[in-house]
Amino acid sequence: DLFLTTILLAGLVLGVFMPFSVFGAEILIDSYSKDNQSGGWPIYHSTWGYGGQSFTNLVNTSITRAVFYGNKNPNKPLIGPVYAELWSHTGEYGTSSKPLTLLATSDVINPLTIRYYNYEPIIAYFTGVNQYEMIANTKYVIVLHNLSPWDVTIAIDNSPTHSGNACSANYVPIWTVRNFDFIFEVYGETLYTPPTITSLHQFKSDATSTISEGEATTEDTVVFGALLQSSLTNQLRLEI
Repeated sequence: DLFLTTILLAGLVLGVFMPFSVFGAEILIDSYSKDNQSGGWPIYHSTWGYGGQSFTNLVNTSITRAVFYGNKNPNKPLIGPVYAELWSHTGEYGTSSKPLTLLATSDVINPLTIRYYNYEPIIAYFTGVNQYEMIANTKYVIVLHNLSPWDVTIAIDNSPTHSGNACSANYVPIWTVRNFDFIFEVYGETLYTPPTITSLHQFKSDATSTISEGEATTEDTVVFGALLQSSLTNQLRLEI
């Protein structure tokens, strides 16, 4: 909580004060660094068309993008869409995490952006209605889904240390827990709940004697006070 006091010179119009703005910003929600990579896992529709990693969302966020690291088969072109999916979580986190309910689907990933040979970033953007609002302190599963019969190989770590766990599924999908972790990143835009402002008062120079709204005063100074309550920010813009 923050008690805001502002002292102003008399002669200004005494009005009710407080429009304020709180803005969100894109943040990294969870990740597992490519520095941990020790291998790759092929994802293609006819067998393991889904590859997922469970993660934790710590603050209220709206998902904006997901990143995996991988490459495509140079001898067989991708002929089906590839995209990322956000799923709700079931199972014991870090041991038996699996997707439960599909929550959002990214835009289709341009196959031309998936490189040959090297494990390069595969970026999936969530836009419009698919910018799902994730709840703070909640587990989710981020999934790469390949509908092409030809594989995309995704970077993994065979000696995993991420707090979540990997899983994969066939085209049904039927999910299987894996003993590795996918290399991944999930980003989102923070969602701020506007602060609550109470105890709005204006005082004479002694900061004790109240002045009613619209009341005239002959004193040289006026003291404004308000109680700002917010779990996310103590920023307030006062306008007179």
